Amino acid sequence: MFHSVGTMLKGISHVQLPVKNVEESVVWYTTYLGLELKANFEAFAVLKFGEGPDLFLWETQDTREMTIHVDGEYLPVMGLETDDMEAFTAKLENSGATIELMPIEKNAEMRFVKFSDLSGNLFVVHQVIR
Repeated sequence: MFHSVGTMLKGISHVQLPVKNVEESVVWYTTYLGLELKANFEAFAVLKFGEGPDLFLWETQDTREMTIHVDGEYLPVMGLETDDMEAFTAKLENSGATIELMPIEKNAEMRFVKFSDLSGNLFVVHQVIR
């Protein structure tokens, strides 16, 4: 009997990002994004979101960051969600992150902020306006 791929796979177990310094990045991700450290193996660390997959941070001196380029525009590698954009943005402003786009209204249903972590990995955070 054949199974469809959808029934064989449970979900996404982890996502991986390159970072310039694992120790510094672990402190940054736990302090400013609220992730939980599960394990640190020196070359890489495993962090946990409240819900969802683990995040592996791999130390590398390669000059690669995780972003997606489409028609000359940089798109975030990962989207996150918050219920309090003002508090999140205020915390982010004091984190050393590069903020690409401050919160804006879009269709009066969502707000967004794009930012890069200490290694240049681009993220977006959104808030659904209820």
